[in-house]
Amino acid sequence: MNRVLFAIGMFILATLFLSSCATTETTTFVDPAFRGKQYSKICVLADISDLKYKQKLEKEMATHLTKEGVTVYTGSQLFPPTREWSEDQMQETLVNQNIEGYLLIVWKDKNVQETFKPGSSVSETKGEVKKKDGKDVYTERTVTTQTGGSVDREFRSYFEAKLFDVRSKANAWIATSYSSSGEWFGSDFDLIMESYAKDIAKNLKKDGLIR
Repeated sequence: MNRVLFAIGMFILATLFLSSCATTETTTFVDPAFRGKQYSKICVLADISDLKYKQKLEKEMATHLTKEGVTVYTGSQLFPPTREWSEDQMQETLVNQNIEGYLLIVWKDKNVQETFKPGSSVSETKGEVKKKDGKDVYTERTVTTQTGGSVDREFRSYFEAKLFDVRSKANAWIATSYSSSGEWFGSDFDLIMESYAKDIAKNLKKDGLIR
């Protein structure tokens, strides 16, 4: 029983540690005509050609918006990427599903910043006394150990999100975000997407667009 509790505790600590390794800073603006309007049913679409990142980001956004009580449809769910969709077809689908808001996310830029840390050397000198021709002779020997350098990687991303009012087709809310994450256990951009999705949900709530 104690081992199970210990394992659960370590998992929680690891989760908290990893989630703290990515940060997101977001700036938002609410259109004056939509201040006070709230959306309870939203479609989230990530405009990303890479299917891995598209599905991951839409899933993260759906997870965090659902936690805030929003009913969420992903773009991949409503608009299969295997088909071509016109603007009119997308609008018709959103209206037929009684979706109130359409959250469009564009991953504007992502890159990896590499910083090289040089290695270091440690020298240790050892002395000893030996007999030579009946006399004590002191000798020294220096050993130098060289440690290799390392490369630290920081993943960086820039996102833009727009929330459109489905009925009027007007842009109700816009947000730009900068996210960064250190390299933890080969995290790649996964931690960034999680941090970004959580921050967008928080800002939508702060701006009064979701309950």
